[in-house]
Formats: sequence, structure tokens, C-alpha cells
Amino acid sequence: MRILPIGTSRLHEPMSLLSTYEASFLRCGYVHTSGQVLDLLKLLVGEIDIMPENSKWFFRRDQTPPNPFDSRLWTSDQLPEAIAAMRRRWDECSACVIEICTPRTYILDGLNVQSNPNSERNVSYADIWKEGYYSIYEPELNVVTLDESETQISENIASICRILDEHG
Repeated sequence: MRILPIGTSRLHEPMSLLSTYEASFLRCGYVHTSGQVLDLLKLLVGEIDIMPENSKWFFRRDQTPPNPFDSRLWTSDQLPEAIAAMRRRWDECSACVIEICTPRTYILDGLNVQSNPNSERNVSYADIWKEGYYSIYEPELNVVTLDESETQISENIASICRILDEHG
């Protein structure tokens, strides 16, 4: 059995202690919200595509030694190849462990993006937690900040379960 983690460093770091025969990583950084998890799974199964101009907001360069970030995810001409590699790693796994750690989500063109993308700036959370990264550094993107309701989280989890069931 190969296990694939989807979540934050709190999940990826302990999973990094497993052998490469036991764990596989997407190499796309971390996700935090139920909406991000759902969008990532939809991407993996081909229900959605990420536009190159949004990939630097969706994928955050976070990594552990066995889970290096695939920089092709931020390169428009290499994005399809990087996503194909993620899909192959996803297909090789027989189990998925998911962590959802916050209801606060950021929406850009219908996509749940990172709260603190470090594609252009490596900003500390201490510097942005009150106002938000996008309102400080990228206000022209018109990213919507909201807290997922219990109903929305439940709906997202139901959709996550559907995708996992269909993936088998």
C-alpha cells in the first residue's frame, strides 16, 4: 500500500519518515481548506484545469526532502507536464490521508488559492494574518476572502468522498 498525503506540513513531515514504497507525494506544496483539497482532487481526476496564470496562486512552494516542490507547476509551458506527473503519482497510491486545518479560504476565478503564496514574495504569516496577502500585495487580483461555513465544509467533504470513492 502506498499512501498519499494531502494537507499541510503537519501531515507531510511525519509522512516523510515513511519509505518511498509506503508514501508518495504530489510535489505541489500544501493545502489548508476543504475547498483547496476539493480543487486539488478535481484537478487530479481531470474535472478542472488550472490556468497557467493562476498556478502560482494555487500551488505554494512548500516541501520536505522526499517531497520537493515541482517548479514546473509555475511555468506555463511545463504546467501540463507537471500536472500529468502529479496524476501519475496519484494513480500509484492506494490510500489518501487528508488534513483540513482552516475554514478561511481565498477565491480567485472560482479556484481556492493559497492564503500566502510564496511564488513572488516569501512573506511571513505574521506580516499578513490580519489584512491578508492579497489585500496587501495583490489587490488588483480581487481575491475574495471568506470563511467556509459548516454547510460548505460538509458539502466539500461529501464531494471529496465522492472523488475518492470513484478513484477506488
